[in-house]
Amino acid sequence: MVKILPQQLVKPFVARNKTDAADDQAVCVAMTRPEIRPVPAKSIEAQGRQMLMATRERLIRERTRLSNTIRGHGAEFGHTCGQGFAHLPRLMDAIANADDLPGEVKALFAEHWGEFQALQARIAAIEIKVRAAFKADEKARRLAEIPSVGEIIGLTLSVKAPAPEAFASGRAFTAWLGLTP
Repeated sequence: MVKILPQQLVKPFVARNKTDAADDQAVCVAMTRPEIRPVPAKSIEAQGRQMLMATRERLIRERTRLSNTIRGHGAEFGHTCGQGFAHLPRLMDAIANADDLPGEVKALFAEHWGEFQALQARIAAIEIKVRAAFKADEKARRLAEIPSVGEIIGLTLSVKAPAPEAFASGRAFTAWLGLTP
């Protein structure tokens, strides 16, 4: 039988430099500790959903980074706009119609803008997959009935959180989440 140990609980048992042998020894020592409980293995579907959510998160971070880059470069050339994605099209129009910018600079802005729009399309496609995964996950739909829990949080909790039986109480679960001092 295979048992999966939480990596963050095994790491303190690594006695010296990180090598495969040192890692193996740390796992063996951690297995002997009664307070370190194994975590249940995820199903293939749950792993796929977790990958979907991680991909969505990465694309959103990339989109934010790119919008900040566009806004920052625009400010360097005297063209500013408000924060938020809704203001970027006006900024890009102002840059495209600016007479004081060289063609090379406008081309670079156009390249950034094309990349931003491609990211928007990829995020929209991922969002469709997230909605489909949410609809297919009965546990996520039940979690979404809780006030202030929607599709994203419900699906994330459904995929990442261990079985409720692993916790002694609701307080233990909130501590696992990091919500209690």
